[in-house]
Amino acid sequence: MKGPMSMWLLALLIALLSLPVQAGDNPYQNWESWWQHYPDYVIESADFWVTDRSSQIMLSSLLLAQPVLWKTDGTTTPQIREAGLLPPSVMRFSEAWGRMYGVTLLTGVSVFRALHASPDDPREYQQLEYVLTGYGTTLALAGSLKYLVGRTRPDGRDDYSFPSGHTTLAFTTAEMTRQLYGNGWGSAAYLLAVLTGIERIQEERHWLGDVVTAAILSTTIARSLAPGQVASGTLEGIPLTKPVHGPPVISFSWPLPGGKPSFTIGP
Repeated sequence: MKGPMSMWLLALLIALLSLPVQAGDNPYQNWESWWQHYPDYVIESADFWVTDRSSQIMLSSLLLAQPVLWKTDGTTTPQIREAGLLPPSVMRFSEAWGRMYGVTLLTGVSVFRALHASPDDPREYQQLEYVLTGYGTTLALAGSLKYLVGRTRPDGRDDYSFPSGHTTLAFTTAEMTRQLYGNGWGSAAYLLAVLTGIERIQEERHWLGDVVTAAILSTTIARSLAPGQVASGTLEGIPLTKPVHGPPVISFSWPLPGGKPSFTIGP
């Protein structure tokens, strides 16, 4: 991502992708019905994001860790970069995954399934709504923070380092994949998200704090928006049949000095 403007434009583009789905004869293609439930869906999701215990722990931990991350970034970030954890081929793929592969794949699958859904079953449309809202929310937040914070990148190219846009997209993709398709696919998506975060640091585009912040914010937001997680995630009394999972288990350790970082992901 080159800056906040590109992220806001991408969020708008993702939202526009849902318009072709609004042309048929499905409950979710009725604008009156959509406007009746969508504000409640967003409000209740925001309430869940703030009041959920696991979200509170993750967000408060992030808030408390921010001063430490910013103070130690000058040491930890070069250590990760010098460790050379990822070979060039993996770095190229990880960068592309965070930039477009992940969001294109998940959005494309959701649009395809919605276009081929039964007119009497809104569940595929619920999932498309979830994916579009998730990407739109996290991208808009990340773009706004980039503009407001103005942190200089490690390579000095601009002042849009905080938080990492690639990492935001990758972890949003990971959590939404986990919510919609279970812990197996979700764990694979989380692994790709972690690789994306490492690549952004190793490529000298972001500080460690930029990546950690993007990961936690996007994960908690994507989880709070999950259909079935809130009451308004249903339409006309038809609930989702897809599983709604609890918070992922992600741990990060850094045995300083001289050690290498390690990540653990579990269902």
